[in-house]
Amino acid sequence: MTVNHSKRGTMAALQMIRKKSGIKSVDDYKDHTTANSNEIIAINPEEACNWSLHDRQPFELGNIEELSEDLKNNGQQQPAIVRFYNGKDFKYEIIAGERRWHAAKLAKIPLLVIVKSLTEEEAAFCQISENSNRNELSDYSRGINYKKLIEQGIVSQKQLEQKLNKSKASVSELLSFADIPQEVISAIGDMSKVTSRTSATIRAYINKGEEFKNIIIQLAPRIKAGIGAAKLQQLIKTAMEYPQKVGKKIVKSKEVISVEGTKLFTSVKNHNSLLLTFDKDILDKINLSEIEEIIKTHVLSYKTNI
Repeated sequence: MTVNHSKRGTMAALQMIRKKSGIKSVDDYKDHTTANSNEIIAINPEEACNWSLHDRQPFELGNIEELSEDLKNNGQQQPAIVRFYNGKDFKYEIIAGERRWHAAKLAKIPLLVIVKSLTEEEAAFCQISENSNRNELSDYSRGINYKKLIEQGIVSQKQLEQKLNKSKASVSELLSFADIPQEVISAIGDMSKVTSRTSATIRAYINKGEEFKNIIIQLAPRIKAGIGAAKLQQLIKTAMEYPQKVGKKIVKSKEVISVEGTKLFTSVKNHNSLLLTFDKDILDKINLSEIEEIIKTHVLSYKTNI
């Protein structure tokens, strides 16, 4: 069902959609009698606001322009869930269907909704039921939202475990996102590919100290790309053994300075080799043959003592 409308807003479109489809407006009801009726009605999306405990992060709204065009061309296939809003600026509060609401506002067309009379707890579980199985909603968005619900006393972790049918450990992993410092979140940027298990791994290492937090910040681009918890553990272990990263090759370097403060050479070591580099003015003064003999003697002596 497509709704044509003018630039003056959605009021004319509201009237048209009611005539064509028989869908009612909330104005057809008095004293909020439509609440919990499960009847689909058409509202002006400009008269609705988002619930303060909505679960979508801004980077997970997706392509609203594309959805807006789809709503205009093909109609809204699934109604949003709203409740009446106790405030002077808006009439309704979006509980589930945030993307449809944004898209309807952009398209300047009515939003099809079902009005529910919901407590904060009921609203939370309504939202969870709507979004818990949506692949486009990241673990990060879920985890941050669940933490807010718990902190505000709306739901308990035990209730979440039961509603989500997840173990205590799994819910704890989701909640771990809220324990990651903001500087780490900022370094990673887009958290949509970070799994709850990776988040729990990040939290565990950060709790070990500042050094681990700095390593995780250095690994932020890899984390953003979606590496798993096992790979992250491996990278952190390698970074602890070889603090300096050169491209994808992990190496450990050291400058050797004389007692006078002159740089003699730099040693660069990785898993398979040791490279010694000398500045030209030092190289002209040393006897390479003598150094070769010293190394040979040392290696032979080491093997003999094993």
